[in-house]
Amino acid sequence: MQRRQFMTLAGVGLLSATGAGCLLRPNPQDAVVNIAPASVDEDASAVLYADLPQAEQEIVRTTLTEGFYHVCEVPGTLRSFARRFGPEDSAEDSYLIYKTEMYGLWIRITDTLRVSTAPSPDENPSCGLL
Repeated sequence: MQRRQFMTLAGVGLLSATGAGCLLRPNPQDAVVNIAPASVDEDASAVLYADLPQAEQEIVRTTLTEGFYHVCEVPGTLRSFARRFGPEDSAEDSYLIYKTEMYGLWIRITDTLRVSTAPSPDENPSCGLL
């Protein structure tokens, strides 16, 4: 009987430790966007907010109103938004023109920094519980 209890407790302990690891660390499939005012040359590469599709405009609006944009599951819309500012793994110097202002962007998808013309967000959002 003691062996059965030990095996049950060992199995539960192993599952708990594995589950806790998933809950405590950030999701490797998350994404974060930050936008900040930028002062750059007029010939810098920039994308006009008005030219973005509605779903991508929503990413910009959320980032500006909430302080950053964070998702735990990366939608295709966010991937296409990031591609507008340069090819994957390039971290090119691209900017966004919103209304009449120039903004830098910081876009991280999974573990790849896609654009870094703005600082990372002040907060470190996580998909884990802690």
